[in-house]
Amino acid sequence: MLPHVGLFLLNALAIAVGVSTLPLRDTDVPAVWLSIAWASIYVLVLGRIIAEAVIAPQVIKQRLERRTAGAMLSRALPWPTRWAESDELISSAMADAAETPPTS
Repeated sequence: MLPHVGLFLLNALAIAVGVSTLPLRDTDVPAVWLSIAWASIYVLVLGRIIAEAVIAPQVIKQRLERRTAGAMLSRALPWPTRWAESDELISSAMADAAETPPTS
């Protein structure tokens, strides 16, 4: 993450230098504005990368806590009763099939 911080600071400095050179005489204004825009894009992207790296440990910790709570809850809940209903339905269908004679 240290290279990202270094590049972030370098591009922030480039923006400051670009803005400070605008009032000078014989400055190519469109080129300076393009450089400022390009450096600001880098600052935004690198800022997001740095922010995600700083926030990630807390997000991962919260996600693990939610997972643990969900696993504990699923262990505490009883098994669903729908299996018995489906077993009865299958048994009755098998009995009906055995009672009807095959047609030829």
